Amino acid sequence: MIDKSQVEQNNLKILDSSQVLQNDKKQIIAKLKELLPNVINSDNQLNTQALQDVLDIANTTSNNQGYELTFAGKGIAKAKADEPTIKELKAELEQSKDFDNTGNVVIRGDNIDTLKILRANYTNKIKMIYIDPPYNTKSENFIYNDNFKKNEEELIKEFGLAEETQNFLTNVYGTRVVGLALCIQD
Repeated sequence: MIDKSQVEQNNLKILDSSQVLQNDKKQIIAKLKELLPNVINSDNQLNTQALQDVLDIANTTSNNQGYELTFAGKGIAKAKADEPTIKELKAELEQSKDFDNTGNVVIRGDNIDTLKILRANYTNKIKMIYIDPPYNTKSENFIYNDNFKKNEEELIKEFGLAEETQNFLTNVYGTRVVGLALCIQD
């Protein structure tokens, strides 16, 4: 056993190892959040399955987390979302209303690459992102049924969109809203 008074007399510090480990854990979580944001959940806890999906993409499965939105290639899509992009953003200032006074800007580009760049450079600085999806095209060549409609009252009742904490804008109607909401939540 170490005599604390002798340690203090020799101008040495006694470190609380639990505090050191806690600080190390916080640093590791912060670094993982920076490098692989999808593996850290909203409670700042490591999602080990998400990390496993990134590390072992060849064996990634989509049905290992209980209820979830699933689609072919979801694990690969999540891993690709963490890959760096070489693209850059260019604002459409002509289409951005009153940019000099509002800071609102129109950006055109691939959704994934644009979101990667925004996440890397503008985290916690953007109030809303509006993505105009290719739904309701009325095209005969579109492979999905894109003719769904609900009125505003039905949507508010069904999804609780009147809550003050919600910041969600979409032009997608009907059952597409459910799928989009699940994607955003996921």
